[in-house]
Amino acid sequence: MRTGIVLSFVIIANVSFGFGMSDWVQKTPGGHQMFDVGSGTQLQISSSSETLENINRWYFYKNHVVGELSNGFFILDESSGKLTNFSSDKEWLNETDVRGLKPLLWTRWYNDNWVDFEWLLILAMLGWIIWIPLALFFLYMIYRAVIKEKFNYRKPFTRVVTITVLLLGTMILLDLFPSSI
Repeated sequence: MRTGIVLSFVIIANVSFGFGMSDWVQKTPGGHQMFDVGSGTQLQISSSSETLENINRWYFYKNHVVGELSNGFFILDESSGKLTNFSSDKEWLNETDVRGLKPLLWTRWYNDNWVDFEWLLILAMLGWIIWIPLALFFLYMIYRAVIKEKFNYRKPFTRVVTITVLLLGTMILLDLFPSSI
């Protein structure tokens, strides 16, 4: 009896902790689900039960997901859920031109999880001994920049606080809006 109980706890523990640190699941800007649970990047289309597997890289643009597979190319219209596969890059490039899916300024290619800010949450949970002193130090720097230096950009604390806030703000904005420009 005891052996059965211990064995069931071991089996449950192995199953419940099977999701690794490098595994991820995210919603695309159009609401479809992309994930990588160790077997390569996949895209689950919400309107159907179709799953696109072996995605090498992709970008989001004008409510579409455009990308390369290990054995071809694809374009997913996120509003309708219509998936178009291509076997040659010439057909694919021609279709991206026809549909106007070539970003003008910046193509943000992804080959992994596009949300970078999640690592900060994991570190905050696991490394709280380090994060509490760092947060207190940053609060001191903000106090020093605002109260003591009167937010004068020529002063060093004001520069450090401004640059840090701008970098963190840029990271958050890029995570919230992953589309190409």
